[in-house]
Amino acid sequence: MEVKREREYMIKLIATDLDGTVLPEGSFDLNPEYLDVIRRLHDKGCVFVAASGRHYSSMRTMFQKVSNDLIYLCGNGSYVSCREVPMETRCLEKDLAVEIIRAFRLEKADYICLDLRDKALTDTYQTENSRRLFRWAAEGYRVNIQRCADLTKTEGPILKVAMFLNDDAAPAASRLQKQFEGRANIMAAGRHWVDAVALNTDKGNALAVIQKQLGILPEETIAFGDNDNDIGMLRLAGTSYAVAGARESVKAAATHVLGPMEDDAVLGVLTTLL
Repeated sequence: MEVKREREYMIKLIATDLDGTVLPEGSFDLNPEYLDVIRRLHDKGCVFVAASGRHYSSMRTMFQKVSNDLIYLCGNGSYVSCREVPMETRCLEKDLAVEIIRAFRLEKADYICLDLRDKALTDTYQTENSRRLFRWAAEGYRVNIQRCADLTKTEGPILKVAMFLNDDAAPAASRLQKQFEGRANIMAAGRHWVDAVALNTDKGNALAVIQKQLGILPEETIAFGDNDNDIGMLRLAGTSYAVAGARESVKAAATHVLGPMEDDAVLGVLTTLL
């Protein structure tokens, strides 16, 4: 009797979130073994995607040694680049971005910033806490961030608007999702960050663009994450992992749950692929 076997797929694409998944949020404490594994995966013909809410300048600095061996998925899908060539750019309409900035101010955010392609801007640096957060962005995230008088006067395409709250970001993100439903995508992008990007922009849709351009199937994709902004990406992967510290909603969306980020759980999976 003939036995039918499921088709086995070779893994061709790996996408992983950064903060909270492979390193502590807002730091540069990436285990250098990741860089070696990325290089070796590239040599085996496997595409690596660094997927984050971070600004492009931060990610370029972090992965400078292997910059030609991976794809950058930045700003929660608002900007995707490979070898300095844009693959996808999605911007907020200026009037909508201004409305979002004003809504963030009503949330009494400790810090508000926005992403342009080459830099980030903030006008929130009047208090000691906001100045501390500015230093964290510049020195912790290592973003090319500059001060300005008023974010609502910003010129040029706006990729993302973000705010930092001392409290859990999820409740504020939920309120703002309802306020801007059908006009923008608002998400909790960390324990304390709320991000706003153009409608239908997220890591999942950006990953779909990469898959389509490279001719890679979801079944040939692995993804890793820990926060709500990773869920779309996890659903676009045939095999997906949430780290132990992930939100429960993320664990429910993933096909597997790993150990803690602090134990380099993602690195353990990547090394098995070699």
